[in-house]
Amino acid sequence: MNGKDLRSQVSGKFAVVHIYLKALGMNKDELESVIPKYRGNPAIIFKLKNVINIDEVFKGRANFSFLKRSKTEDGAERVDTYDCVIRGVREEGQPPTTSQRYTYLKIEGADLQVEPKTIKKWLMQYGTLMSDLVQEAEELGTSSEEEDLDLDPGLTWSTGTYSIKMLLQRPIHQFLPIDGKKIKVYHKGIKKMCSNCYQTGHLRMTCQGNRVDWMSYVDNFVLNSGLDETYFGKWMEKLQNWRETMDDVHAKNVQRAEENRKRKEEMTKRRRETVEEITGILQAQKQQEAVQEQGCEDKHEEGETTPEIADAHQNTAGVAEDEGARDRGRKKQTKQRLSESDETSLLQDAFSSLTVDQLSGLLKAKTGRTGRKSKADAREEEEIRKTLAKKMAGTQPQNE
Repeated sequence: MNGKDLRSQVSGKFAVVHIYLKALGMNKDELESVIPKYRGNPAIIFKLKNVINIDEVFKGRANFSFLKRSKTEDGAERVDTYDCVIRGVREEGQPPTTSQRYTYLKIEGADLQVEPKTIKKWLMQYGTLMSDLVQEAEELGTSSEEEDLDLDPGLTWSTGTYSIKMLLQRPIHQFLPIDGKKIKVYHKGIKKMCSNCYQTGHLRMTCQGNRVDWMSYVDNFVLNSGLDETYFGKWMEKLQNWRETMDDVHAKNVQRAEENRKRKEEMTKRRRETVEEITGILQAQKQQEAVQEQGCEDKHEEGETTPEIADAHQNTAGVAEDEGARDRGRKKQTKQRLSESDETSLLQDAFSSLTVDQLSGLLKAKTGRTGRKSKADAREEEEIRKTLAKKMAGTQPQNE
């Protein structure tokens, strides 16, 4: 922990939450038991319900790192770094993996002036490190230009460019202000940023916006990232001088940061409301199904329905109508405040916590509604179908 041997035993809860689920991303339904041990360092035995080949499952990630955040007694945030190893994983002679789960990153711009541990500390804000930070090297090849020189053709030197394999858990910015250097990050699928206005969606050669000063970008990053000032190192002294001379630009950045904070709070509130709406629809559906089953049992020989069953049907329909009314009301209230992409993100977060049966029931309730569907209803139905398809695919066995 934090670069030193941890001479104490960790709890089973810590091992399950921080190692098994968060760092390794394993399936909670496959875990049977956890046995904490102590063998000079903390050791954890995870027993799974089914046999797996650890050489294949943990290929390339036998060594990994993760962060644990906690609060101190005075309320300050504490961040601890844990470095772990999975024992018994054999790397040699294994076929290349076809998994697209991990992302290979290239980091440029450190120019040998930023410590590798500082870069790793930053990268761990965006996911789990599945390999060590490796500095790329260049080799001297033989050509006619060097024939007259007495040089070893095997001579190599470091380039100052790093590479690493990560399990990304949230999007990473292409430009990172790390310890006084402008660090550039590249990986397949990254949202490239314009170096003129620092927005995504276009490059500098096609930029139509106003030029944004790099220090203004750093100022915005510090205000919106939520990271402690120690992460930015030498940039903080430069930023302090810039803020004194560009106080009007800094004031605008502070205002935008406050607007972003309120927007995030609104999204969090909307996410809770969406979960409540989904729960209400599922409960109404279960109640309706229970009433229908009871109605089949109590139906008269003439096929008539008792007044009690009819009242129950009416009450269930009333619950569904109330849920629909609240749904439409909330959508109307947040229409001006949240964009379509925000709504989609909220729906994805809410639906991802549901089981396959719950998603199937919710989709049945959505498709069973009569009348013309609004764009919001169609978007919700589409996201339910996508989430259900992903969960159905995830429940299929990976191999025999």
